[in-house]
Amino acid sequence: MEFERVIEVLKITLPVFAMIGLGKILTLKGIINEDRKTFINWFVSMFSLPALVFINIAKQKFDNMWNPALVLPSLIAVFVLVVLYMIMAKIFGYKGGFAASWIFGTYWANTVYVGFPMSEFAFGDIGISYAAVYNAYLMLVYICVSFILIGFYGGTNEGNSTIKMVGKILKNPIFLAAIAGTIVAFTAELFRIEQVAENGEISNPIVMNSVALGGLSVIESFLRLVGSMGLPLALIAIGAAMNLKALTNKIFALIMVILGKLVFLPAMAFGLSLYLYPDASLQTLGIGVLLASMPDAVASYVIAKQAGVEEGFVSSMLVLSTGVSIITIPVWLYIIL
Repeated sequence: MEFERVIEVLKITLPVFAMIGLGKILTLKGIINEDRKTFINWFVSMFSLPALVFINIAKQKFDNMWNPALVLPSLIAVFVLVVLYMIMAKIFGYKGGFAASWIFGTYWANTVYVGFPMSEFAFGDIGISYAAVYNAYLMLVYICVSFILIGFYGGTNEGNSTIKMVGKILKNPIFLAAIAGTIVAFTAELFRIEQVAENGEISNPIVMNSVALGGLSVIESFLRLVGSMGLPLALIAIGAAMNLKALTNKIFALIMVILGKLVFLPAMAFGLSLYLYPDASLQTLGIGVLLASMPDAVASYVIAKQAGVEEGFVSSMLVLSTGVSIITIPVWLYIIL
């Protein structure tokens, strides 16, 4: 084991988990109460993270938005895992809403609140950009597959139609920010020209009216300032929301779903990336696998609550997967870096 790589992994992961721990400590001390939790989550989800996602995608060349090597291995891995766990659910006798929540717990990753900070610490600004693109594609898959599973196994609440629930998630500011950033990136291509420097290097700057360009620079600075608050606040919010009392007695089912989420899914994404795209860049390979290794997302609990399927079990998945990921994420980072 290379000591330098271990130190690099610890530099990426320890600050993230320390912030989550800080959120839990502040909550236990009574400093973060329910009103403050509500405000932090509202500010992060409505302003900070959307601003961060938008500016990092909008600044990219549009060609970077289409990156099959980034998302395709994870997409294939998700579908393989769903089929595998559906077969296992049949074998174990899991039925109804419990079976649905058990299966979608294996893939619905916390790509925003934990994945974005990890991606930035590991790969810088390009990490945020790639993470936002990954999230935009995979979020649609998470939503569609989860509701298909709920419909197949049963458990939806009356009055909460699938269309209404999907509509709420598609209106999520973070998702909309990714779409808006992609549109801006595409529009910016109209203002790019190819320039050749004296040393022969080719660049593609955006060339437009200086006043307009100056105005865009001011907007960019504001969005970056707002967005810079998002990642630490998001991590504090995760820590504040963790409830250790939520753990249920369904230990075997929890172990199996955590193995699927934190081990099987990233392992398949890693293997498929190497097989399908052996020449992919370290950033593409690394971010794809890293985000696949994230713990379960709070959004899965929202879906479970709206659909009326095993809220307690899903809450347990969130707590346990986040705790175990303190061990598994550094291992995956060590492998891919």
